Amino acid sequence: MSPATRAAETPGRDAFAARRFGSACADLAQRVDTARPVASTDFLLVACLSDRAGRPPEGDAVPRWTLARRLDALIAIRQAGGAATERVGLRCAEPGCGEGFEVEIDLVACRRPGEGSAIEFEADGETVRARLPTGADQARWQAERTPLHLVAASLLETPTASDAVVAALDAALAAADPARELQLDLACPACAAEHRYAVDLEAQLLGAFAAEQGRWLGQIARLAQAFHWAEAEIAQMPDWRRDFYLARLEAAGFGEEAP
Repeated sequence: MSPATRAAETPGRDAFAARRFGSACADLAQRVDTARPVASTDFLLVACLSDRAGRPPEGDAVPRWTLARRLDALIAIRQAGGAATERVGLRCAEPGCGEGFEVEIDLVACRRPGEGSAIEFEADGETVRARLPTGADQARWQAERTPLHLVAASLLETPTASDAVVAALDAALAAADPARELQLDLACPACAAEHRYAVDLEAQLLGAFAAEQGRWLGQIARLAQAFHWAEAEIAQMPDWRRDFYLARLEAAGFGEEAP
């Protein structure tokens, strides 16, 4: 495994290694878009993961991975690019303040390499069993705007649920995958007011990958404009060569960097 990869630790024979996003032309095959989280995650997992034989996961398999497993693999891809933390912008929730500030999320602490496919929890005096949601579930719920009680019914072993069971299921899912919506108790650096903030880690990671893809396309556009090279030719260059040519252009005062 090269220094640019990390293990996306999935169980047994399904173990995959993650490579850095932005290190292969395949990373330009589809736009990473935070407005399309399921499709963007599917694309990233197939493009940037490979098993010990160098094969990517099957495209029709990754939607069936649990949300926890998918998020863990996204974190592994981000780590493969050298990121140890993810910087998140927040705004103070104190009335009359609204000051913006940033917090760094420890990606190692958010890893969840081990996983099952079901959970058990107590509700209404009984033990209730439910399966963990998958990427396919997420896609369907987003497309259909599924109400919470129907979401719960689709996961529960017995698809009838009281309000207490729905609430207990929500809590059990949050405990099983705490990194998906991080709950952070933070004090505003401006007014010192303490509030709890929810951070959607998947959205933050997809935003980071989208920004990285945009920067890469900007570099390609600038080099193509200056040297009339083909997109594929520029994309296949190692980083140090692109950086070299871009530095020469900047030193010569050639044009503006593409957005």
